[in-house]
Amino acid sequence: MFICAVQVNCDRKGGINSMKKQSSAAKRDEMIFNKILIMFLVAFVAEVICLVLNRLYLYAGTFMTAHTIVRVISYVSIAVAVLGIILFITRLKREKASLGAFLFLAGAAGWVACQWMEYFYPHGAKYLCYLIPVILVLGLIYYIYPRDCFASVVLGTVVLLVLWTARRAWGNVNRMGTLWVLAAVAAVVLAVCGLLAWRLSKSDGMAKLFGRSYRVLSKKAKYPLLYATCILGIAALLAAMLLGPVAAYFLLFLLGAYLIILIVYYTTKLM
Repeated sequence: MFICAVQVNCDRKGGINSMKKQSSAAKRDEMIFNKILIMFLVAFVAEVICLVLNRLYLYAGTFMTAHTIVRVISYVSIAVAVLGIILFITRLKREKASLGAFLFLAGAAGWVACQWMEYFYPHGAKYLCYLIPVILVLGLIYYIYPRDCFASVVLGTVVLLVLWTARRAWGNVNRMGTLWVLAAVAAVVLAVCGLLAWRLSKSDGMAKLFGRSYRVLSKKAKYPLLYATCILGIAALLAAMLLGPVAAYFLLFLLGAYLIILIVYYTTKLM
């Protein structure tokens, strides 16, 4: 009888633990769903703003209004990014730095968008209308796929944007200098990310910041794919800048095909 009582007690504890795990998983899924809804809402608002700015840019009587709005958004974005950095540093020890990181990324994205519109004047806002859905897809990949997949896709997308910019800006004397700087910065980012991936592979995906350990990549991260993405990206940038816009055009398709294969591979791993 004592054995039966112990067994019943263990079954109850097991049932309670199972219910707790299901409850925490349900809360996590609900939180992710809410974040995805917010992401769609932000993308919709950004799309509307870009459509309005594109309309203002195309007419002689309103293009200065659009330019002023973009300048104001640029300054506000810088302020938001600085505020995000301050909040991130002050709240990091209390493990409440997510708000600071979000504000920094939002401010940085707003500033980059403003620079994009000024660089591709008067069609920069129209190009952003095409880019926003791409960013939305990247957000979905972040919440659905492993972090190493997200990192590879983001790096590949950055290279695709540089290649696309090379196609548009090649031959323009006023833009070639900026294009070379952009390609060099992207190549350095890829090299640094490759080095960081190698360091993380040595520490099982863990990184230390201010004396605390944080999990950056999972234990099952596919580091060779991260290395391949960085190497292919640097090679594509180098080839495009040396060979010209025709090479950049074909490299767009080549790198795009690689990213599609990469996503298909990770999708099969999730099944």
